[in-house]
Amino acid sequence: MFVRFRNSVKRLQVSLVETRRVDGGVKSEHVASLGSIPFPFTVQDRIIFFEGFSARLERLANRISPEEKAAIIEAVAGRIALPTPEETRDAQIAAAKAEAKYYGILADNAGDHAKAARALAEQAKGWQEAQKSSARVAKTAEERARRLELGETRAGSYRIMTHKDFTKLLKQIGWSEGDLLHARRLAEIEKAGQTEALIDDIMKRTRRAEKDAACAILKKTSELGGRA
Repeated sequence: MFVRFRNSVKRLQVSLVETRRVDGGVKSEHVASLGSIPFPFTVQDRIIFFEGFSARLERLANRISPEEKAAIIEAVAGRIALPTPEETRDAQIAAAKAEAKYYGILADNAGDHAKAARALAEQAKGWQEAQKSSARVAKTAEERARRLELGETRAGSYRIMTHKDFTKLLKQIGWSEGDLLHARRLAEIEKAGQTEALIDDIMKRTRRAEKDAACAILKKTSELGGRA
């Protein structure tokens, strides 16, 4: 039984092979894969390789003797250096720092989204109050109309509210001309049954805008760094 090393374009493949005689000749039989490692070997690659390598040897305990196991380890270590305790510790430190860095970025990003969500929640709260207030006025007007239809005489305005009056009301609560135009467009899209298509397109454009903004910021940062 021996260890076979095979080079591919980017990785070194390691396997265990057993030879036996068949009809007067020698035949090689693949026993098990012992793993693979990318070129060039980094400390992290070596640590990961030997973790998997050790696990594979344990699974082969019923097929190889302790002497064969020692020989296999020696052959592999002769080609791929065993990580030293110092290298393993340094790799663990680097991994912990990288994890802290990227989860810190994730935390900051989540915080930004939470801040934006709170701002939207405040806006939503204002609109909810406007909804309740408007609903009360609408209900009162409906009740007044019902009573008048039943013959009740009531004092009140005879002027019919028009679309122009409604537009003026919307402007009083903060709507701009652009908001009004946008609302008309949304109404047309809903009437055409294209609301889902609109939402899909918004999501795609938002994602694309986020990527473009990230590239622009990185470019600007690089240019500033070059002038420093």
